[in-house]
Parts: sequence; structure tokens; C-alpha cells
Amino acid sequence: MRCYVWIFLLVHSSTTISNVTEYSCGSLIGDPRFCLNFTGLGYRSPPDGFNITNRLILRNNEIQMIKISDFVNQAMLRYLDLTENRITYVDVKSLDRLSELHQIQLSKNPYNCDLLACPLKSWILKRSTIVVDAMEVKCRTPLSMEGREVINIPDSICRNNSNNNSFQINTGPDSTVIGVCVVLGLVMISVAAVSIRMRALRGQHVVLNHGNMVLRRRDNPSDQQGSLARATALAAMGI
Repeated sequence: MRCYVWIFLLVHSSTTISNVTEYSCGSLIGDPRFCLNFTGLGYRSPPDGFNITNRLILRNNEIQMIKISDFVNQAMLRYLDLTENRITYVDVKSLDRLSELHQIQLSKNPYNCDLLACPLKSWILKRSTIVVDAMEVKCRTPLSMEGREVINIPDSICRNNSNNNSFQINTGPDSTVIGVCVVLGLVMISVAAVSIRMRALRGQHVVLNHGNMVLRRRDNPSDQQGSLARATALAAMGI
């Protein structure tokens, strides 16, 4: 069955053979794309591959990052060499799609061992049998981590990475926060209403009128003194 798969991929590959012949390191049924050696060609990212490729050597290039879009068309890849590049970050999802991968080399790259390197740590630990240089995959930055193996990144760094593969930024309001804000708003409105009512009552006093409670305006002290003076004057006049 595997033989038919190889023949199908060979027949349906759209890229011509002539443009990769000089980089071939082996062939299958006369196809030089079976093994490709792109050592020292100055690539800044992995070149588009071929489904027929079984071995891919990208040693000593200028690759700085392995993105999720890399190795999309290389389902049959079994050997991958990424050593001696400038790789600081690897999106392990790009490697997960290589289901036929049997051997990979990742050493001699200046990996940045912060939180983003934790997925790579986990990936190497789970696939230690195919990462042949696992103990040589080391950190370059930060300085406190320089020279340490990626697989030995402290758990304290990776503990905050709950997803272990991606980061999510919540830009929307949380429903719990909204509920608390609504309750606080209602409480503040109620307190304000009570405060206004109490202020209104300070200028009134309660009297009984035929058994009924009646609120009357409480005179200010200055008004009471004025009323007393008028009454005294009227009394002196005999009115």
C-alpha cells in the first residue's frame, strides 16, 4: 500500500524536477526530490517542500523561526536537519503534522527559553526517541538560561502556560464582573436616595393633628428668634 502512495505523490507533484536536481542527495524512482540538501544557501525560512521528499537537510542557513505554515507540503518527510541556523522559536504545530518523521536534529540554534519555549520542551520530551540531539538543544537567552538544555527549562517558567501551545487574550468583559458592577451600581443608587430623603427630613418635624402624623417644616433658629421678637413687640403695644 505504501508503494502506491509513493507512486501517486510522484505522478501528482506539480513542481518540476530540473530546478532541484543540483540539491539532490538521493532519488526514488529517478526523482531527485526524494532527498534534498539545502545546506548553506542562506535561507531565512524553510523553502516550500514536496510531498515526495523523504529527507530534508537545512543545515547552516539563516532560519530564525519555524512557523506553523512551514512544512505544510511535506507529509512524507522522515528525516529533518535544522542544525546550525538562527532559530529562536519553534511552533511545534508545524512539526506535529509530520506524522512520518523518524529523525530530527535541532541543535546549535540560539533558542530563547522564555514561556514561548515551553511547548518545544514538551514536544522534545514526548519524542525523545526521534530528536537525536535532544541534549544539545540549548538556550541562548535570557542570560540566566544560557547553556541550559531546552528540556530542562524550569517548571516555574512553564507553569503559567496553561494551554502549553498557544496564548489567548480576553478582550471582552467577564460576565461575573458585569454582574458585580450592576449590583454595586444599584446599591449606590439606593444609598444616594436614602441620603437625599434624610436631608429633606432634617428641615421638618413631626406633629400630631387629630391623631394623624403630619410633617411640618422645621424653622431655622434665626427664624424662631425673629418670631419671638415680633411677638414681644406686639405684646408691648397691647396688641
